[in-house]
Order: sequence, then C-alpha cells, then structure tokens
Amino acid sequence: MKTDKSGAFLDRLSRLVPGGANSNARCGSGLAIARAEGARLIDLDGNQYIDYVLGFGPIILGHADSVVHEAVCGALRRGTTYAFSHELELELAERIVTLCPSVEAVRLCNSGSDAADTAYRLACAHTGAVGVIKMEGDYHGCVWPLLHDVPGFDVSGPVRKPRPACRGIPEAVSHLVHTVPFNDVEALAQVLDEHRREIAAVFMEPILGNTAAIMPLPGYLADVRELCDRHGVVLVFDEVKTGFRVALGGAQALFGVHSDLTMLGKAIANGFPLAALGGRRELMELIGPGGVHHCGTHFGNVPCTAAANATLTRLQASDYTSIERRGRKLAQGICDILADMGVQGSWHGTGAMFGITIGSKPPNDYRSWWMETDRLAWMEVGAKLRNLGILVDGFIGLFFLSFSHTDEDVLHTLVACREAVQCQWNAE
Repeated sequence: MKTDKSGAFLDRLSRLVPGGANSNARCGSGLAIARAEGARLIDLDGNQYIDYVLGFGPIILGHADSVVHEAVCGALRRGTTYAFSHELELELAERIVTLCPSVEAVRLCNSGSDAADTAYRLACAHTGAVGVIKMEGDYHGCVWPLLHDVPGFDVSGPVRKPRPACRGIPEAVSHLVHTVPFNDVEALAQVLDEHRREIAAVFMEPILGNTAAIMPLPGYLADVRELCDRHGVVLVFDEVKTGFRVALGGAQALFGVHSDLTMLGKAIANGFPLAALGGRRELMELIGPGGVHHCGTHFGNVPCTAAANATLTRLQASDYTSIERRGRKLAQGICDILADMGVQGSWHGTGAMFGITIGSKPPNDYRSWWMETDRLAWMEVGAKLRNLGILVDGFIGLFFLSFSHTDEDVLHTLVACREAVQCQWNAE
C-alpha cells in the first residue's frame, strides 16, 4: 500500500507535536487516518483497513455509529458544559448502577487515568494506608504509583524492585508500589502478609487486556477477593477495556466476582471521551467537599454523557452472542492457520477481545508471555497484515471486535492471515 500522503503529513506533524502524535501509544504508527466507517478505517492515501484496533478498545458498536452521533448532535444543541448538573448525568448513573453488578454509586470523568487517580485516593482515605499492589503487565493510566511494570518492561533479568514506566517519576513514589504476577495467588498473599497495614488497594484487570487478553485461572479472582477482605484492602477492578465489551456487565458478570471499586471507560461511549468510577456506596460517599477530591471541568459534559446513554441503550438491545461467535471463529481460525504451518500458537480472552500468542503453551501471566512466546514473530505478522488491509495491535497480539464486523470481514481477515503467516514462516 502507498502511504505517501500519510508519511508527508506525519513529517509535518512531528515538527510541532513531539513524537508526531498526541499519545505515546500512537508514536511511530506510520498511519494518518482521514475517516472511519463501521469496521473500517480509511487513511489519507485512500487505503481501507478492516480495523481490529478500534481506537485501542472504545469502538464497540462500530465507527461513526449513526444513533450515537444523532444523540450527540441533539445534545450539542443544548450546550456542552454547564458547571451544573443535568438530566443526562442521572440517566447515565442509573444505567451504570443497573448494569454493573458491584456498582452502587458512580462518578463520571473523562479517562481511565482520571478513574484510577480517584480510586487510589479513595482507597487511601478508606484504609489510612498509602501502598498499592498491581499486576505485572497491567496498565492503569498515568497515576504515578501505578505507572510501574507496564507492558514492555523486560522481566528476563534478576528479581528487582518495580520499574517505573518512564522518566520523571520520583523514586519516593516507587516505594509505594508492589508488583506481582497475574494468576499468582501465593505472590499476592506474601506481599500482603509482609506489608500488613501498609497496603491501601490492589489494582488489577480481571482479564489481562494489556497483555494478550490472558484469562484468570479458575478460582483466581475469588482468591484475590478473599485475600483483600482478610487484609482490609480495597480491591479495584480496572474494567476500562472489559466493561460493556466482554459482556454487558463486564468481566464481573462473566466471573461472578465483585470488586470494591470499578473503573469503566472506552466502550461506555463508543469512542467519546467519557469514563466512570463506581463501587460500594460506603467508599464512593467519601468523595465530596471536605472529603476525597474529584473535580474536572469536563466531567459529565453534555455531548459525551449523551453518547454514553445512546451507546448503552444500543448495547442493552444487542446480541452479545453474535460478537462472541465471530471473534471465536476468527481467533480459532488464526490458530488453525498457524498449526497448518507447523507453528504452535494459542488464543486467549473472549470473542469481543482476544489475544494471539505464538509458543508451545499459553501464557498465564506477563512473565510467561514475555519470556516464552515469540512476540517478535507476531509483530512481523501484524506488519504484514497491515499491508494486506488488516489493522491489529501487533505488540501485544490483541484483537478487538465491534458489532459492525461481519462474517465476511472475518473470512477476509482469515485469508489475509493465511497469506501473512505463510509469508512469515516461508521466509524463515
């Protein structure tokens, strides 16, 4: 595919915008998009791609959904930001509390980082402690203590203290965080025992969405819940990726394990910047003047709240079995293609959000994914797929599906995957 226009545009952009993008996750992408429709992106050069990145997860209904956009346009005619409460906020709060099993009260915000920031303060206020535990390979946004051991850090060396994800994080902050492997109950129990009364919260994705959608082992989430209860620690589920995507009630509805606080975002508004933090009323009511700080000029703004209400209305009427069926067909089809080439691989997650790994056995955590899977080979396959008009997250092997993806899209993608896989392993 020719990308001359995209390349020239990105060169101009990089002169004014550091890294040539307004998010580090988009730096070096090599693509500039002109528009999006349904399950497709069209770049500045006119190339069309079947999109399985979906904005890194927010697009659940499909790009440019007409019902959502009509709701937003109608809301815009009534203004954007009031600095006062409005009816759409109540409508959305009622929907979230109804749909999410563990949420008794909710506050709206703009991003997952906002939700994580407030969740951390709430946990500290509730427990009187300041330490936090997170899982290796999770990403919870830009909150300093949580910005350690995120995807991309090398675990092949000796055991060490948690590693900051970037420069600019004070060393004192790193002393607040402990990281443990996902699916390792013993490691979590050891940290909680050794640092008794120092830990305010355990933050975790119930499905390791930032590392190939690795699933929790049977009983793992229930064991984590029991440990947090025993130690008086707040359990925070980051459902920014899984909420309203893997099921209408999120991962908690799938596994039947409830957190104390839940972070929501991405699919909640089909691409509009809205997120939420919800949880037990006892915790949430600590927020307020004289209590836990949670302020934002654009929190609960009119157009994004309208988008979320319209999105959740659509999702409540949607058939989640259809997206699950298509995703499973695609995931298993890719694994079958790998097997036909004599390559061992596996898929993890759900139909709406799954990961592909290449290796002799499926990974159970970030460490096994990093050390025992052929991540570089999958990145090469992802690059080849792009040239065939298929966009995937090559780094962590993650696929998102929307309700706009069709059976024909899946078949077309599998044809492209066969070509990319054959090209990769024939070249080797």
